[in-house]
Amino acid sequence: MVNELRDRQEELAGDLLVLAARLVRRVRVTHALPPGYRLLSLLDEQETRAGLDATGLSITRVAELDQCSQPTASAAVAQLADRGWVTKTPHPSDARASVVRLTPEGRQALRAGRRANAESLAATLTATGRSTADLATAVDVLRDLTEHADLLTPTHESQRSPHSPHQEGPK
Repeated sequence: MVNELRDRQEELAGDLLVLAARLVRRVRVTHALPPGYRLLSLLDEQETRAGLDATGLSITRVAELDQCSQPTASAAVAQLADRGWVTKTPHPSDARASVVRLTPEGRQALRAGRRANAESLAATLTATGRSTADLATAVDVLRDLTEHADLLTPTHESQRSPHSPHQEGPK
C-alpha cells in the first residue's frame, strides 16, 4: 500500500513537471516574447531573493542560473540591453566581467508580460471550467515546491551538481 502511494505520488510529480514545462513553453509561444525575456524574470527573482538591486549579477552567474553557455547569456543580455530592459556595466573588481541589472523599463516589461500571461491563462481556466479554488490549490502547490526546491535531490550520481547541498540521493 505504501509503495503504491509513493509510486502514484512520483507519477503525479513527473506529470506536474512535464505539464508545467509544456504550459510555460505554450505561453511563451502564444505571446511571442522576445529572446532572452526569461532573463528578466531570472534577474527579478535573484534581486528579490538576495536584495541584489545595488550589485546585479555577472554574465557568468546569469549563464549558471539559466543553465546556458556564457556566450548565449551574453547575447541574450545584449538584446535586452538594446531594448533598455537591462544595463550591462563593468564589474567593479574584475575588468574582464560585466554586471547586469534590471532597469525600470525592464521591470515594466516583465510586469506587462506577466499580466498578459495571467489574463490569457485566466481565460483558459474559465473556458475549461476550473474554479478559483482549483487555481488557488495549484498555486499553493507550486509555491511550496518552489520555496522548497533546495530539498530536491538528484536520483543518479551523474546528475549531482558539485554545488548541491545534498550528498546523497533518495534511497
